[in-house]
Amino acid sequence: MKTAVLLVTFNRLDCLKITLDKYDNQTVAPDLILVIDNASTDDTPNYLNEWEHKDAAYGKKVIRLKQNTGGSGGFAAGFDYLEHSDYDWMLVADDDAYPETTTIERLERAVAKYAAGADVAALCTTVLNNGQPDRLQRRRWSVVGPKVFDKPCTLEEYKNEVNNINVLTFVGAFINIKAAKAAGLPEAGFFIYYDDVDYSLRLAQQGRILFLPDICMHHDTGFSVRNQTTWKSYYYLRNKLLTYKHHGGVPAFIFELCVELLKKVGPLSAILKKRTKEERTLYWHAIQDAVSERLGLHSVYRPGWKPNNR
Repeated sequence: MKTAVLLVTFNRLDCLKITLDKYDNQTVAPDLILVIDNASTDDTPNYLNEWEHKDAAYGKKVIRLKQNTGGSGGFAAGFDYLEHSDYDWMLVADDDAYPETTTIERLERAVAKYAAGADVAALCTTVLNNGQPDRLQRRRWSVVGPKVFDKPCTLEEYKNEVNNINVLTFVGAFINIKAAKAAGLPEAGFFIYYDDVDYSLRLAQQGRILFLPDICMHHDTGFSVRNQTTWKSYYYLRNKLLTYKHHGGVPAFIFELCVELLKKVGPLSAILKKRTKEERTLYWHAIQDAVSERLGLHSVYRPGWKPNNR
């Protein structure tokens, strides 16, 4: 089998250097490392130009995008390249997600053990965040009536050899490229957030997604709580609602839309959550754009935006 690694990077050269070094020191090298440079403005382009021309035990490919398309656009570009190649499996990760030395070797062994048939669309690792399992990275998504249930794997399940799930993130996802072709590309228009949930649910229609807790990736991002409104809040809410709409159906979409209106836009939001008018306007725009399915980068809520009073 031929294995590719797909990394998306933007202005995190220090992290990218560590990540590439980790792949240099694998017990089994990949056949290709593909780096999508999402129009970095630091020294990343120069570094990658040198890196691409250095000899290695694997092939190298750098694709430089003309503008920052967010993680969603970066992964979409990488999937598109690999889906038109002769590689069999791709390990997908961020530029600050570090494999252990045996990660690729163990994933390839797992393919032979669990995915010899045609019914497995992806394998995925544990994601350790500062040494603790980041349970939001491996979940099960289901719809009962108008309600969506999006439940992380339990800590008890992290003791199992293998678990069936249907939601993974683009960190430590080892994806069968044949299944990826059938699932289509990640939704580039999401920019950030929920592209992996939407894609997972499509991928799960092509075959099983198996979570192997004993294989690990390290992604030390901290466990932040989303209680502060920033530019990212717009994309999180818009894309969440769109995912509910596309995969949960109209009842689930309307139910969640009503919940979010009450929590983030209505008078109770101002009273109980002390949200300002500017913040409530952001969430209102996110809801409007989910209803109309307006994708892409918003003209106001661009990277770096934050409310004037915060």
